[in-house]
Amino acid sequence: MAFTFPVAPTVAVGDEITSTQLVGLANAVNARLRSGIADGAERVAYLTRNAFLQMVNPSGDVWSPQSHFFTQRQAADPEHAEWPEGEPGEDNGATVGSNWPTYIYGAAALDLDSEAVRLTDPNYGLPVEPAGPTILDHWRLGQQQRGAYDPATGALASPAFTAARAYAAIRWRWWSPQGASFGGYFASPALHVTPCEDPDATDGYPAPPNFDLFFTNLLTAATTTYPGTCQDGPSLSVPGMYDLHVYAWGESPWAYYVLLNDGTLDELSKTEWVIGPFSGEPRLARAWGSHFERFMHRFAGEFRGVEANEQAMRGRSSTKYKLAADFGRILRQQYLLAPQRGVQVGDTIEAQYISATLGVGQSLGPLTAAEGCVFAALLADGSTASPSAPVSATGANGLALGGVGVSPASPYQVLTFHPAPTQLTITAGTGFSGGVTVEVLELLEYTPGPWDVFLLMRVGGARMSP
Repeated sequence: MAFTFPVAPTVAVGDEITSTQLVGLANAVNARLRSGIADGAERVAYLTRNAFLQMVNPSGDVWSPQSHFFTQRQAADPEHAEWPEGEPGEDNGATVGSNWPTYIYGAAALDLDSEAVRLTDPNYGLPVEPAGPTILDHWRLGQQQRGAYDPATGALASPAFTAARAYAAIRWRWWSPQGASFGGYFASPALHVTPCEDPDATDGYPAPPNFDLFFTNLLTAATTTYPGTCQDGPSLSVPGMYDLHVYAWGESPWAYYVLLNDGTLDELSKTEWVIGPFSGEPRLARAWGSHFERFMHRFAGEFRGVEANEQAMRGRSSTKYKLAADFGRILRQQYLLAPQRGVQVGDTIEAQYISATLGVGQSLGPLTAAEGCVFAALLADGSTASPSAPVSATGANGLALGGVGVSPASPYQVLTFHPAPTQLTITAGTGFSGGVTVEVLELLEYTPGPWDVFLLMRVGGARMSP
């Protein structure tokens, strides 16, 4: 008996998602769930359950049911009952071996600070308090938050990236249902035609299997292939013969990581690469459920909602509509907290900000961004410009990117560029005396992921003081 299902529509990178495409996606998913093939409905229920599994510690030796959150706690009215009743990790307290309690309270075993520290602590997390109320104060705060990136060495140090991505340390043992999907048989890499030598003939273990591990580029279909997965050891016929073989590989929500026997660590971005596809012997396993990314995407996307809700909001209150974050637009544009171009000096990276003071009719540029970087914004300082100074920006071939006006009465203005160019010229206009100082953001080219937008929404919606 043949089964046929509707094809889920695809959306081109950079295009807005339409209501028709969302309906098409829902129809495709629902048709598969209704068919009963591969236990689709059960998989959804299991995935949802494992996001909130065993969230409360026992009272003495008595544990609550694993699905206690669904049967009782999610229905509790916070005005009449609060939970957990104890401190994190203690009796009747939050279980710091469960997804969301660990995200909120942190876990020493994972070297993960609490969310409050990660997102608001200037010493151990993300600085969030500007030195003052001016645009310049907020500009300087942004410099502290974004850190720096050296395109020559690939070194990166960014408080904003670190704070947004720290949650990915939350992973549980492969046999635990915590954070896992329903599971099934997964394809594994095929065995290489050449078997491994036994790296240590004295340890009582056989030679490890030699797998064909490779990754496929999503745009070009080109592959990155590794010579095998044999291990180093004292019994090899040629010392170091497996230096370029894979010692281990793993993944985060944004990249794959491959560690070689010689200590080299390769990072392959998931926006460019996919592991495999493999055709080896299937293995029974659970997949990581990606609950945090799913919740982050949903949380951030709901500030304006899908198209129909957005139109209704605009009709009720144009003021509130403008205040609500435009999730789709944020995801399509250069991330303004991506790290600034810098230079690695020993174990540190020094951010390099291009700046200049321009007189009447003078220009800065044309500037060309470093490889992998773009020009995202500029700050204009008209403290010494009288009566006021116009500043304009152009890209390649004289493309107008916008302009601002500054004066001693309103000295600081920021101009952002969407899309962010790789060539930039900044020009001061006429009709003023003194000078206008400009400073440029040259950032790692990067559009934000759900974790970045979630950070923005959590910090932006938090009260930093009682």
